[in-house]
Amino acid sequence: MGEQMQLRAANSDDLAAMVALLAAEGLPEAGVAEGIMHFHVLDDGRRVIATAGIEPYGSSALLRSVVVAPASRRRGLARQLTEHMQQYARERGIASLYLLTMDAEAFFAALGFTPVSRDDAPEEIRQSHQYREQCPDSAILMHKAV
Repeated sequence: MGEQMQLRAANSDDLAAMVALLAAEGLPEAGVAEGIMHFHVLDDGRRVIATAGIEPYGSSALLRSVVVAPASRRRGLARQLTEHMQQYARERGIASLYLLTMDAEAFFAALGFTPVSRDDAPEEIRQSHQYREQCPDSAILMHKAV
């Protein structure tokens, strides 16, 4: 990473850039503003180039909105951000991370996430807006103990 790159907690000033990154990739924006305290961003000194967040539900959490701007891809930033969010979750007493993906199963599998049946998700994850309404039934549910 360049000297100007900063991985930090997101704040309300980052919201428009975060939503733009998500919208450009067709990822759900719902809940980002309300849960911004659990999102982090990578800032290259000029703008937000990546974001990710968690939605905590007791000892489980949903990892969501992992996205990197197209011009900044292929530099390991998504991996760095995902690993950072795992540490962030651990520090908050989260034992299990879940995520839903349509096209990044191989990426998350390389980071230790495994596909699980949607029926095996904890009730609080199944009741989340992301699970019930944002992601189609064809999305793959993945899990990792953190």
